[in-house]
Amino acid sequence: MIKSKMKNIHLLPTDKPSKLTKNNLGKLIKLNGLQYQEVNINQHIYITSDEEIKEGDWVICWGGDYKNIEIVKLNKDNYTHWIIDAENYKKIILTTDPDLIADGVQAIDDDFLEWFVKNPTCQYVEVKQPFTPSSMVYGINTNPYEIIFPQEEPKQETLEEYINEVTKNFNDEMSVKFTSGGIKLGAKWQAERMYTEEEVLDMLPKFAAYTLINADERSRLPLDKWFEQFKKK
Repeated sequence: MIKSKMKNIHLLPTDKPSKLTKNNLGKLIKLNGLQYQEVNINQHIYITSDEEIKEGDWVICWGGDYKNIEIVKLNKDNYTHWIIDAENYKKIILTTDPDLIADGVQAIDDDFLEWFVKNPTCQYVEVKQPFTPSSMVYGINTNPYEIIFPQEEPKQETLEEYINEVTKNFNDEMSVKFTSGGIKLGAKWQAERMYTEEEVLDMLPKFAAYTLINADERSRLPLDKWFEQFKKK
């Protein structure tokens, strides 16, 4: 069984054809085969493991701020750099990226894609690679990987877990405090602009009353203009 305490599902935007895309509302959509979306933002999934990384493997790597994420193939030119900075590299074992699939990385099947579209907050999935005597070739298990679908609703990452992930490679306490403070302020700002169920239920009768008073279509304000009166500033 291949396990990892950190997330192993990485969803990254791409300007190439994909089976997944995000619309302008951020909703993940499964496409019918490989397509290029001009309006939406196509996405690729990369599932990683803690397996030993070898020359020739495709890996996902990131900088200390976890922002500069790259997908690279280890070769003679960059292999030495990986040895020095190995903790920031993870081996890619499954993907939807056609370029990697063409180079031997196993494709993620449609069953998982359909499940993931319904569970887009999932960040970790268990993967196993069944062992049989005949699957061993030069000491390597050649059987395909199998994704174990979570039986429970995936747990959403907490703010503290996210901060720990972002700052895990920071070398000084000041940088950790500065970054943590910025993330918390951003989360607070976002939370203050979100609406609770009670607030939405309070606005619905007001909108119903508005539509009754303004029965004439020509006298109605557009919905966004009406919402301006009640939205959080």
